[in-house]
Amino acid sequence: MFVIRQAELRALDLSQASEFIEYWRQFYTDNVKVYGSQEQINYGKELNVGHDLTPQNLKRLLRWKDPQFLTEEIHGGTADAHLNPKVQKVLSELPSINAFRCNKLPDSEYRGVVSNLFPNGVVWRAFLFHLARPAEYPIADRFVFRAARSWLGAEKPKSGETWSDYDKYRSLFVQICQAAGRLQSEPSLEDSHDLTPVLRLKTVDDALMSFGRFLETFDPE
Repeated sequence: MFVIRQAELRALDLSQASEFIEYWRQFYTDNVKVYGSQEQINYGKELNVGHDLTPQNLKRLLRWKDPQFLTEEIHGGTADAHLNPKVQKVLSELPSINAFRCNKLPDSEYRGVVSNLFPNGVVWRAFLFHLARPAEYPIADRFVFRAARSWLGAEKPKSGETWSDYDKYRSLFVQICQAAGRLQSEPSLEDSHDLTPVLRLKTVDDALMSFGRFLETFDPE
């Protein structure tokens, strides 16, 4: 009988990174629909790699990330919808997002922009970094952080992850990508102009998210 052991789940074996990704990515699902439509949001297409993000790209990607809180309109239990203020606030900074995308805005200044948009928690701030430069900044959520903590032997932070935790996750993400042949070198701004390597990296995110979701159920913290 096959038995899953917690000690084995906590062991990161980079020599099996490719097998890990191929196994766990099969459990990833992505079926968020365009607002007011039955059309599925195409993550890769909406990234608009090699060009500026458009307002439509941004609205769809925010909904794709969090359809509960970042959908462009809110109904609030009535037939009359109103614009989501969180989404509108992000849209107002679209010029800054595109400036960072093409290296016309320094990292430190852009971090101030996204921190103002999302003061609490690192997940949505990291996502705005990802939207600007998807090859350099992986998506973050509680599941991938859960997987990283398991492998790094870290405790769950009492007040949520910080940017320092995200930097550690980024480093781990790059190691896994390189070990699995999804990335030949450190990701760069130039990589963000080609969708193919970005989609290869997305398979790693898919696997880590699925694995982290499994860990949360199997081995809760």
